[in-house]
Amino acid sequence: MLFSRETILNRLLPFCGLVAVLTFTASCSDSNNGGTSTDPGGTTTLFQDDFAGTTLAAAWTPTIYGEGSVGIDNTTGQPAPSLYIQSDSTLNGQSLVKMQQPYSNVGGVSFSIQVQIDNPGRADKILDAIRITIHDQGRGVQGLVTIHRYQVGSNNVNISYDVYPGGYPWQQVKEWNLALSPGFHEFRYVVYPDLTAKWFRDGIQRLSSLGVPMLEADLQLHLNASGSNAAAHFDNALVSR
Repeated sequence: MLFSRETILNRLLPFCGLVAVLTFTASCSDSNNGGTSTDPGGTTTLFQDDFAGTTLAAAWTPTIYGEGSVGIDNTTGQPAPSLYIQSDSTLNGQSLVKMQQPYSNVGGVSFSIQVQIDNPGRADKILDAIRITIHDQGRGVQGLVTIHRYQVGSNNVNISYDVYPGGYPWQQVKEWNLALSPGFHEFRYVVYPDLTAKWFRDGIQRLSSLGVPMLEADLQLHLNASGSNAAAHFDNALVSR
């Protein structure tokens, strides 16, 4: 049986509409995944925690100095709930949550965490800060992000990104007087198979170890609020390879 051109087009239009919808949905999904050419991601999940429990999971060890606090906040997250860490009101107070399990950087490894900065601390105290630390079990810090208030009474912050290729000296990049948008920001530390390392914020590279290889190490993620009433929410911790 033969059909006219108009009949064929009329029968194809609903199908073409479905194809168009599927194509649009797929492209939107891809754009929301945060993947970019500068964001290496990771194909194998080694550890993941969205802090959806009523208490902190056994994979973490909390330590509170002074009268700070560590707990699950059911009202805030990406999505809620999330981990909340706050130091006390003294200049030396701090609260720390660290991952119990270390992960080898051999073959490459990626650590990521989403952070909402509630109070980055005082401008006149460098130790007042929100910190994300990639801790080398054998030699101390391997990678570090420090976020603290740039000016008293201001929402602007100073963020420094550090990598320690073989210990000291370290490599550092600073962002001064930065007004971060409200809500959560993703920080990711990536060690590549050649043991070079990079820091990313929201998928954009902030610091590279400039071709200098790291030492082989077992790495942990530490989350820290230090100083006078420094506080932040943390969500969606992920270790991948």
